Amino acid sequence: MPLETKNLFKILSDIEQAEKKRSHQKKAQEKSKSAYRVGMRVFWWGIIAPNVLAILLAALVGLLSAPRWLLFCSISLLLLSYLAIFLYPLLGAWLYRGSIKAFCSAPFSRLLSFNVEPPMEVDMAHFPELVNLPPLPLQLGILELKSERVSFEKRLSLLSGQVDKIGLVPGLLATLATIAKLGDQPSWVYVLAYATVPLFLFAFTVHMTLIRYDRMIALLELALQHQEKEAKDAAPKASD
Repeated sequence: MPLETKNLFKILSDIEQAEKKRSHQKKAQEKSKSAYRVGMRVFWWGIIAPNVLAILLAALVGLLSAPRWLLFCSISLLLLSYLAIFLYPLLGAWLYRGSIKAFCSAPFSRLLSFNVEPPMEVDMAHFPELVNLPPLPLQLGILELKSERVSFEKRLSLLSGQVDKIGLVPGLLATLATIAKLGDQPSWVYVLAYATVPLFLFAFTVHMTLIRYDRMIALLELALQHQEKEAKDAAPKASD
C-alpha cells in the first residue's frame, strides 16, 4: 500500500479515535449525574431487558410447547418495552428539564454547541494533515468511501429492509392486536410485534454509520477543494 494511502487511513482513524475519546470523556462526566444513571437504567431495564426476555419466552412457547400463559407474559413484557420507548423522551425531558430551559432560551446556539462544535474541533485539528496529502489519494479515498457507503447500505437493507422508515407504531399495533386475540393472530403479526424493536435499534446504528461515511466523504472533498483553491491562488504569483 502506498505511503500516501496509509497516511490517509491513519488520519481518518485518528479522527475517529479523537471523537471516541471526547465521547468517553463526556460520558464519564455524565455518569456522575443522577439523570444519566436513571436514564440508562430505564433504557436497559425498561426497553432492552423486557424485549429480550419477551423474545426468549415466545421462543419457549413456539419451539418447546411451553404453557400458553408464558405467551401472555411475553406479550406483556413486549408491550412494556414499547411503552418505555415512547415514554423515554418524556422521561429525558423531565430529567434534563434544566438543560431544556437553557435550550429554549437559545435553541440554535445550543444545537451548534452540542452537535456541531465538537466534531468541528476534531476536524479542524486534522484538516491540515488531509490538505498536505497529494490529490490522488484524496480522490481515490472519496471514490472508495462513496462506493463502500452504497454497498454497505444495500447489504444491510437486505436484512433490515425499510424498518427505519416504517417506525415503531406498526409493531405496537401488532402487539396490541396480539393481546386482544392471544394465539389467534397470523404468524406475520407476531413477527412484526417481536422483530420491530430489535430491527429499529439495528437500523438506528446503521443510520449513524452512514452519517459517518457522509461526513468523511465531505471532509475529503473539502480538503481537495482547498488544495485546488491554493493551487489557483499560487498560479498568478508564480507567473509574476
